[in-house]
Amino acid sequence: MKIKELQYKKINIDMKKPFKIALGSTDFYEGYFVKVVSDSGLEGYGEAIPTPFITGDTMGSVEAELSIFRQALKGSELSTEAVNERMKALARSSKASRAAVDMALYDILGKKADLPLYQILGGYRSSMKTSYTVDLVGAPEARIQAKELLDDGVLFFKIKLGKSTDEDFERVKAVREVIGDDKMICVDFNQSYLTKE
Repeated sequence: MKIKELQYKKINIDMKKPFKIALGSTDFYEGYFVKVVSDSGLEGYGEAIPTPFITGDTMGSVEAELSIFRQALKGSELSTEAVNERMKALARSSKASRAAVDMALYDILGKKADLPLYQILGGYRSSMKTSYTVDLVGAPEARIQAKELLDDGVLFFKIKLGKSTDEDFERVKAVREVIGDDKMICVDFNQSYLTKE
């Protein structure tokens, strides 16, 4: 099976509420939706979401890389390993654009095998725990977010840190009070703490 076509489209979606972390705040979701079509007619989908302050990817760099990949990957064997090596050779710094194409290839492989992705990747688990985020807000708002997530059945909470250690402590304490001692918490300070903190 070979890659017949690679398409991409810019997406910009408003969020229900702003998402705040130590490195900034956003109220929209911007990136590229990617579709890979195989010569057998199967289609796979992925998304490229640049995070310039972490990976260095920008909307412009992702679009430029996807444009290169669209031409260079046409006719390539649909092998995730070979395609990834080819993409690295074409655009070494790319991360989001390569990830989007990789997702689309795995989507096609799963459809071809009529299997869910977790089975394509080894089938070790049929489910796994994932966290939901309480973003960088004051303790009262953190309580509200934690209660909403708990009511939705969330059992694992990721709490954003990065204002001040005192405020961060109060945020974590507020979430713990709402969710109880039997739920998992992890924290993410998004490169905002210094070694001494």
